[in-house]
Amino acid sequence: MKLILSIAGLALKVDTGHLKLPAEAWAQNISRQFVLDDNDRVCSHQEHLEVILTADPAPELTGCKRIFDSQDSWSVYARQDELYVTDQYPPFAKPVWTAQLCLKAGRVIVFCSSDIINTQTRSLALNPVTYPLDQIMLMNFLAHHEGVIVHAAGWAQNNSGWVFPGKSGAGKTTLAGYLSGLNSGAVLSDDRIVIRRTGHTFQMHGTPWPGEGGHAVNLGVELKQMAFLSKGSENRMAELSASDTIGRLLPVLSIPWYDKEKTAAMMAFCDHLISRIPAYELTFRADASISDFFQENANEFNT
Repeated sequence: MKLILSIAGLALKVDTGHLKLPAEAWAQNISRQFVLDDNDRVCSHQEHLEVILTADPAPELTGCKRIFDSQDSWSVYARQDELYVTDQYPPFAKPVWTAQLCLKAGRVIVFCSSDIINTQTRSLALNPVTYPLDQIMLMNFLAHHEGVIVHAAGWAQNNSGWVFPGKSGAGKTTLAGYLSGLNSGAVLSDDRIVIRRTGHTFQMHGTPWPGEGGHAVNLGVELKQMAFLSKGSENRMAELSASDTIGRLLPVLSIPWYDKEKTAAMMAFCDHLISRIPAYELTFRADASISDFFQENANEFNT
């Protein structure tokens, strides 16, 4: 089985070989729009990674250095230029899958444990090419391709976009819910947005990782502004300095801090972003008045 996941201009060309994904894999409307069944719909020059699923035994990680532990179920290991991601949780005594990321070669191999393979039907009990692996692949790819994943809501109107970064509880889903009721435009996400540099402009993209509001649209538009969210008793916007912006931006970025080279590349990207995209603090009341405020200040948002 072959299919393509298209996220923020990157095509993940998934080849499951003789294995079968669960019937419900990418079946929801939210995720289906990021899946392409026709290879002809991906341009030959589009950036891509080959993602190969196999039932072969996973490579031994003896000698690898564990460089990140999620404190959840997955960990990242490094050996020379290769990264390994494992996902292990009870009751399994070993990882249910191990992914070998050979990003310089444009290839990712996912070794699926026999514990999640039906020996008769060759069907997988779960879909390995979803969170966390899809985000980890994209984060590491973007590190050297002028892009970053932001913990943010995103709004698009007339081919322009606004990103509303914020930590958990800042009001991303709340704001997205009110903006979705406007007569025009679209909420691209209420939790994760990808920002990429394209020439002298920056593009923002919806992702298949929605928040509680379930907003996820596979669309990319030019980024015009960033407005960091803060709940308050009134609706107002205040421009931020470059130092204030970087201080608010770094905590909401997905950055492989364990990799100095990639981290340095992402810091350079952030410098370019801050120098070109205006940033504000958007304090808002968690009620319908924010929709009126947004419409009344549309010109300022569209600077």
